[in-house]
This record gives sequence, C-alpha cells and structure tokens, in this order.
Amino acid sequence: MQNAASLQQKPTQFKISKITLQSLSKFSISPTAKLVLLYLVDCYNPAKSYIFPKQETMTDKLGISLSSVKRAIKELAKANIIIIELKFSNRYNLTPTFFDLLNMTPDAVQIEPLKCQNETNHVVTEKELNKKTEKTFIFKNLLELGKTNTIAYYEQILNLSDQDKEHLCKIKLGRMSLTDFQKVNIEKFIMLSDSEIVAINNKEPYHRQENIDIYYNSRMKKIKEFQEQPEKQEENNSQNERASVLAALKCSYQVNSSNKIKLIDLLNRSKVKMELFSITEAELCC
Repeated sequence: MQNAASLQQKPTQFKISKITLQSLSKFSISPTAKLVLLYLVDCYNPAKSYIFPKQETMTDKLGISLSSVKRAIKELAKANIIIIELKFSNRYNLTPTFFDLLNMTPDAVQIEPLKCQNETNHVVTEKELNKKTEKTFIFKNLLELGKTNTIAYYEQILNLSDQDKEHLCKIKLGRMSLTDFQKVNIEKFIMLSDSEIVAINNKEPYHRQENIDIYYNSRMKKIKEFQEQPEKQEENNSQNERASVLAALKCSYQVNSSNKIKLIDLLNRSKVKMELFSITEAELCC
C-alpha cells in the first residue's frame, strides 16, 4: 500500500502544460493571450496553486511588449481563465473554468490503481481516496473567483449540490463543522464577501437572522444590476484594483517622503503601474 504522502500527489506541471498546449483551440482568446497563458502554465506550481511571474519577465521571455502582456492578462481574467490577486499585482490563480476546458481537475493525475482492495475486492484508486482534497482545491479557487467576478462565481455555485455547498461554506468560514444557524444560511454565507461576514459576526448577537439578510439582499441586488449591465461589474473590479494599488503606493510614498533619493527611486519603479491605473503623484502625496 502506498503511504499517505503519495495520496496527496497533484498533476505535474509538465502534464498540465502538455494538455494546455493540446487544448489551445478550446480557448476563445487572442493569440497573444494564448501565448501568455502557455507561459503562465509553464510557471504553474501544483503544490502552491498560484503563479507569480513578473510581467517584465514575461515581456523579455516572450518577446512582446509590456502593454501586450497587460492586455493579455486582462483578457485571460475577463475570460475567467485566471484570477488576478488584488493584493499581489503579479500573482495569479488558474480557475475551475481553465481546468474544465482541459477536461481535468487539479488533482486528476492518472496513476495505477493502489495495490490494495476493500472487503468487496473493489480496487481503491487514488482518485477515490483523494476526492476530498481535490474538491477543497477547486473550491478555494472558486472562492478566489468570487473576489474578482461576482457573476461568474454566482453562476458556478448555482450548479453545486447541497453537499458541495456545505463543503464550500466550511472552507469559507474556516470551520470543521457548521452551526445550525450556518446550515440554514449556507447559500447566503457562500455568496457574501469575507468583510461582510466579519461585519455580521461583529454585531451582537451575531446569529440574528436579519443581520445576514441585510447583507445578502444587498449582495443579490448588486448581482442583478451586474447581470442587467455587465459593464458595471468590470468597472467596479477596475475601481477596486486601482484603489488597492493607490493605497499601497500612497503608503510607500509617505514612508519615503523625507528621503528625496528613495522617493525618486520609488516613482521610477512605480511608473508603469501608475500609468496603467492613471495615478498621479499628486494623489500619492495628498
């Protein structure tokens, strides 16, 4: 029988790159976006689940301009193939949509059946024994999708079974088991953002039904608006990303404001990012 470590085996980077190359025709994206996707997949570490190449590095390696890389990244995110982490400007996650197009799951490694059988002589496969780990990995990527594309997240969770929704809720709330209140409100909890859940928990008593209903109804109202006018969601995501970058740059600017040399160096290093989000120096010092 194989040891426990072997049961946690994930698909190799080579395997994912090979299948991606064979499946490129399934991706309805531009040639440049396909090129960038292949590079991102080549940098993918299944053990970490995220990718973090610098855009400048992609420019050098792929022989395309920085603006082309940025447009390709945005195109991949809009197509729900990758998720851009707002806290890290150069960190990305592959989405469940990406793995669906490859007809595989993140943990679907084709290996020989384990050399052990149960009482009914059924051969126990790695896929069966590792099913829970596989779902956890997919659900974590699904929750990341919810931070950047509310509509895509909402549409995907509609198709989940009740058991999968409970599993997703446990991951979102960081719990091994759910309270009766959480079980009744599973579908509401998995739709709310982390900050909204924190706000609910900070209210006394936190288990009052009207508290979660207020945030949930507000969230569903936004989703309806996004469905009627999709451009609003894209604009909202862009504004959130800009606000996050602006806050980080303002903090660095204030820290280095007393040192002219460091301040000039900061502005030079941040020039591309400031141009991308139309951020002026006046905004940093105010």
